[in-house]
Amino acid sequence: MKKEKVKYIGMPRAQILKFIKTFTDKHKIPPSKQEVADALECNVNNITHHYNILRDMGLIDLKPRMSRGVFLKIKANKLISNL
Repeated sequence: MKKEKVKYIGMPRAQILKFIKTFTDKHKIPPSKQEVADALECNVNNITHHYNILRDMGLIDLKPRMSRGVFLKIKANKLISNL
């Protein structure tokens, strides 16, 4: 897959990254898509769409067929600290 340069990720994706980091730090496991959707008041299909974009940007890893299969990459942690 083509990796995009991270110039601007947009507010929804920034909120998703922040939520994943906060949730993971607090609970020691990543959130499910449903937990992200509930927290951001949107539907799971929107989260899936944004996850795919964040993966293509090289900010997250997604583990298929895993309920809590989203993991922030170091690049994402650096980006979050600058938001």
